[in-house]
Amino acid sequence: MSNYIYENHFHRDPNFPVIFHCDILNKNRPSFLMHYHENIELLYFLDGHAKVVCDNKILQAKADDIIIINSKELHSIEKISDSCKYYCLIIDKDLLNDNLNNFDNFKFKNLVKDSFLKMKIEEINRELNNKNDYFKEFIKSDILQILIHIKRNHVEKNSSLIKIKHNNKILMVREIINYLKENYKEEISIDHICNHVAFSKYYTCRTFKEVTGQTILDYINHIRCINARNLILYNGYTISESAYKSGFNNLSYFSKTYKKYMGLLPSEEKNT
Repeated sequence: MSNYIYENHFHRDPNFPVIFHCDILNKNRPSFLMHYHENIELLYFLDGHAKVVCDNKILQAKADDIIIINSKELHSIEKISDSCKYYCLIIDKDLLNDNLNNFDNFKFKNLVKDSFLKMKIEEINRELNNKNDYFKEFIKSDILQILIHIKRNHVEKNSSLIKIKHNNKILMVREIINYLKENYKEEISIDHICNHVAFSKYYTCRTFKEVTGQTILDYINHIRCINARNLILYNGYTISESAYKSGFNNLSYFSKTYKKYMGLLPSEEKNT
């Protein structure tokens, strides 16, 4: 799972539309920023404690918990313990459309205890590691079983009504997130954002903080630091180049801000 805000998921093999990985949150990467995507996501927590926000619900997740993240649901993850480890399974919406009609009309419970889901996610992990004959077919079979299982056992009451009645605050925050994603490299003012969503400054700032747990400025700086980190580590840019390409105009402020959000100075990234 990327740190970015609206995630477009691309698959190397279009016939195998599945993303699976193990994530560890620690002092160098304490959280994943609030974001959303079209696809359903399952998190299986293996160790540690984390705070998971799904739209306007705050959940405490620990070992053996399963978090189900619905399509287009704003979500973030932040470690509570020193470190936190979990499996992440992202199921492409095309797999749903091809096999399960109207699956997108339902809203699923976010936090569940479920031995069947744990077993299936562990099977997927083993199959991906071993890569025996027909492992992709095996995994797709497991995923269909997972989807049928959560439909039968973990649908919210009045689910269809919940999906129809989108919270206006959530919709506004999604719009702000999209705007920030497109413009974070530029100079952004609160007035620009308020004009974009057509709400007052007071309401916009208060609502964004209420839904995401961060101020708009915090969110912008966090996005910029994530982008700068990618440029430093994976694209060969210098620290100053990465700062300017990410929307920072002052290197001293960049270093201080980077330390706040990423847990270490930009100069220390090269040595990790």
